Amino acid sequence: MILYHTSTIEIRKPDILHSRSRLDFGIGFYLTPVKEQAVRYGERFTREQALDQLRYKKPNHQVCITSQRVLDKYLHFQSSQSL
Repeated sequence: MILYHTSTIEIRKPDILHSRSRLDFGIGFYLTPVKEQAVRYGERFTREQALDQLRYKKPNHQVCITSQRVLDKYLHFQSSQSL
């Protein structure tokens, strides 16, 4: 399964240490299987990065991994793209 993560920097080794605490599911590494959602979030995030918390107005398809052990074992960097 391919999952997408939105970031302003390339993340070759995911970790939960750099997560913000005020997200939908708390601290974790957030992913989505929907590429278009990741792109929309990235565009939105770059416009609104001054906000402390982003709010979703409708349901989305996101996954939050809250265990560093799971990240290390199951997620492997494949590539990155610029918006």
